[in-house]
Amino acid sequence: MQYKDYYKILGVSRSASQDEIKKVYKKLAIQFHPDKNPNNKQAEEKFKEISEAYDILGDVDKRSKYDSFGGNWQQFQTEFSTQRDFEFKDVFSGLNDVWSTIFGNDGNNENKSKRGNDLNSEVSLTLEEAYQGTTVKVPTPYTMESLEIKAGVSDGKKFRFAGKGEKGGSPALNGHLFLTVKIKDHKEYKREGDNLTKKIGVSIYTFILGGKIEVSTLKGKNVAISIPKNFENGGKLRLKGFGMPIYDKKDEFGDLYLEIIAEIPKNLTAEELNLFEKLAEIDKRKNKR
Repeated sequence: MQYKDYYKILGVSRSASQDEIKKVYKKLAIQFHPDKNPNNKQAEEKFKEISEAYDILGDVDKRSKYDSFGGNWQQFQTEFSTQRDFEFKDVFSGLNDVWSTIFGNDGNNENKSKRGNDLNSEVSLTLEEAYQGTTVKVPTPYTMESLEIKAGVSDGKKFRFAGKGEKGGSPALNGHLFLTVKIKDHKEYKREGDNLTKKIGVSIYTFILGGKIEVSTLKGKNVAISIPKNFENGGKLRLKGFGMPIYDKKDEFGDLYLEIIAEIPKNLTAEELNLFEKLAEIDKRKNKR
């Protein structure tokens, strides 16, 4: 088995306290977290390496064996346990009742009944990823977990990884890891529940005379819509079923609301300006009546 200097990997001395090791690990874990280093294989490998180091040095018992036997500590532990099992099994079974009477906990010390702390983490998704659904990699203190996120996930949605938090006195007492989903703001769409709102700029002529325009959607296809004559500036049109997928409901979607905004024409020609002046005069005469 290849020897790894876990102290060197974490950048701590061999005399470092457990609290110091924990503090250094948390700092490195944040620095090399895959969410902060997307598509960075080197950072991902570094994260795995420091997690492996903390798994050993962060555990008092494992650290003691590692300090004594180096890279062969696991092999020694396995061989020692196999060779000595027959010698200790009967003795321990006989002493179990005595320990239970003295300590009242079946021979377990306080550390063995200690529950590990829960951990919290976040993952950021684009609106497109939330719309389509995606799979994310979630680093834990022990390994990298994969989580499939269904389409329509909402901002603030929490997922629990049971037993993937800090270690407890036994695997059953490990803490949990809670992952919170954050949805990034989008430059075109505003999300409200399962509905979306999108601002659409339309020429003033279409506002007045009416007409058809094409609108892109998150479904990946353009939709033709009709603007009625004399439409109100800032008014909304609804496209049913073109909003967000409804989480955990197959083939059900919210709606897309189009906020229609009038665009003031720029770089008008002399002829266009003349026509607008005539329209302004007509409007004045109309209002005097």
